Amino acid sequence: AASGGYGGRFVSGGLGGDSGIVASASGDRGFGRGRYSSVYGSISGSTSGTGEFGDNFDLPLSGRVSAAASRLSSTAAGLRVSSAISLLLSNGITNANALSSAIGNIMYQVNNSNPGLSSCDVTVESLLEILSALLSILASSSVGEINYNSSQQSAEIVSQSIFQALG
Repeated sequence: AASGGYGGRFVSGGLGGDSGIVASASGDRGFGRGRYSSVYGSISGSTSGTGEFGDNFDLPLSGRVSAAASRLSSTAAGLRVSSAISLLLSNGITNANALSSAIGNIMYQVNNSNPGLSSCDVTVESLLEILSALLSILASSSVGEINYNSSQQSAEIVSQSIFQALG
């Protein structure tokens, strides 16, 4: 178990054993209770089927995403997106460490500038800002032939970056 990262305690298991890659998060502002596994295991914990993330949040997921989307128009969000763009372009857009750093920086800044937000809200807001940064980079790029066979590699980079940002 390692203390640190965003939202409380983060525990990670290795590839050996029954659980495969396993991570759980808990804490006062953690990402939920329970156990989260990769494709090697299953998901269990306190999530409900109503679109809420558990912990008795009053607002369903669609409301949380809508609220986060409306915050994207703020000056602070624009500055965070610009900073993420600079970080990603200077370190390589497919660099998992750069993406992890950009996600972690945004999560830290969103959390500090919005003390009333839950960890779920901070996460949604941060991922929407990263999506905005990546879309801005893509819109400003000259796209050649797309290699659809690399989509799994891209998904692995994102997965690794998320685990690094949260751990």
